[in-house]
This record gives sequence, structure tokens and C-alpha cells, in this order.
Amino acid sequence: MKIYNYISILSFCILLNLAATAQQINLSQNSHFNILNENIAFAGNYNATHFSANYSKLWNITGAPESFNFSAHTPFKKRKLGMGIMANRTTIGAHEEVNIKGVFAYKLLLSKGKRISLGLSGGFRQYNFKSSDLIVLDLDNETYNFTGLNSTVLNVDFGAIYTDNKNYFGIEVNQITSSDWNLNSTDKSKQVPHFKLVAGHVFPLKNKDFIRVSAHARTDINFQIQSDVLASYFYQNKIWIGGGVRTNYGLLAQLEINISKRLHIGYIAGIPLSSSVTNFSQSHSIFLGYMLPSNKTKAPSLRQY
Repeated sequence: MKIYNYISILSFCILLNLAATAQQINLSQNSHFNILNENIAFAGNYNATHFSANYSKLWNITGAPESFNFSAHTPFKKRKLGMGIMANRTTIGAHEEVNIKGVFAYKLLLSKGKRISLGLSGGFRQYNFKSSDLIVLDLDNETYNFTGLNSTVLNVDFGAIYTDNKNYFGIEVNQITSSDWNLNSTDKSKQVPHFKLVAGHVFPLKNKDFIRVSAHARTDINFQIQSDVLASYFYQNKIWIGGGVRTNYGLLAQLEINISKRLHIGYIAGIPLSSSVTNFSQSHSIFLGYMLPSNKTKAPSLRQY
């Protein structure tokens, strides 16, 4: 790759990491383990069925954000198509959200190892607010006038991603259906579209080791950006060791181990440094992934990304 290509990728990573504020959808810490979580068009890109599960816990306080993710995707029609399923449950205090969606992807082969994938997903997003979990000091307060709220809305996403042997970059438009929550008669909140950007490059080293630099970002329609950049060293096709930075939060530390050609486990710790979160403890994310080969006589090698 020529020098201007490296400069373009580095510039992209820096731009993603310039500024950030809180937003409606949080950036998952396991997104660097599982690109499908950030771009649905990636479904079916492996020559195998890939299963993944992730558990994340932010801070060690009552009601802190907690989430569980599951995904599975597989290729078919000689990797020209991909399909999958994704599920997520997130709780923050009395607030709970459940997302389930199916994914379909079409692959356009440009040349050997190079392809553009287009993805479409559809499902539902359920919102629940359990007032029974609240500690209310003033029951006469007009803001506490409900026993519980729940609503279910349609979710439709579109994504596109380019991949080759060393690079990937893509965009996803999430929550295209701007549905109103309609939690009560006075509620004016609604689900709004978000944009997800992903990019990464692999630098080969000696002895089949390599370094991967990746950048992920999310923004809503008001351009409130949340992003992170992670650099990881891959040692002898066994262990990933990496670190990075998340804007408006702090540092990330990553460890991933390939137990076999099929099974890999990972852990990411978030270390808060921003003045707005330094009073909280670290965040933690545990990842488990498994490859089921399409050819029973041969287990697939885990990809570089």
C-alpha cells in the first residue's frame, strides 16, 4: 500500500476521535472483536458460521449500565450472500431495552480478496421503564405519575462495507424508522437515526505477526459523536494485546486469546480519565466467539479482523 493510503487511514482515525458526547446508542466495547455489531453488511464475510456473545458492565455502582449481546451469521451461495441474527439487552437503572433483528447481506466481488457488501436488517426494539425499581422521595411530585412504561417500535438498518486482505471501512445507517415511543399522553420522545463508521488496517510483521489499527464511531442526526481508536498486536496467531482511547472517557486495554482455530475469548477494560467519569470505577467487557466451519473436514482460521 502506498504512503498516501496510510495517511488517509490515519487521518480517518484521527477525525473519528476528535470529539464526543453522550448519545442515544452507546458504542459497544466489543465492537473491535465483532465487526458485525457495528456494520450489518459484514454478515457472511467469514467462510464459516460465526457465533459470538458479549457481556459488558460499566462501573461498580447500583443501576450502572449493563448489557448482553448475541449474534450469529453465516455465508451461503458460495459467499455471495450472508444472513444472521442479532440480539441485545441493555439495562440502566430502571430502564431496559431489548433489540432483536434479522440480517441479510449481498456480496459484490471486485477482484481476488476484495469485495463490497450491502446489508439490510429488520426487527424490533422494546423499551421498558420499571418505576418499581426507583427510590422515590416525593410521591406527590408530578413527574412521578406512572406505574410503568413500555413501548415497542420497528427497527430497520442499512449498511455497506468494503473489505480486502488488509483493510476494511464501512458505514451503517441505524434506526432508519424514526418511530415515536408514545410512552404516555405527554411523551414526545422518539427513536432517531444513527450513523456508524468503521475502519481498520492490518500491518504485516515478521513471523506471521501483525498489528491492526481500527477506529469506530457513532453519531446521531445531531452529530453528537462517540468514537474510539484501538491498536492491537497479534502474536503468532494466538494472542491479541492492544490498547486505545475512547473520546470523552479514557483508555481501553484489550486482551484476546485464540484457544483454537475455532474458539476465541477476549476481555476489554475501560479506564476512565475524563473529568466527567473519573469518580466511577473501570468498565469491563467479556467476549466469546466460535467458528463453525462450512467444510466439516477443515476448521477455518480466525481472521485478522
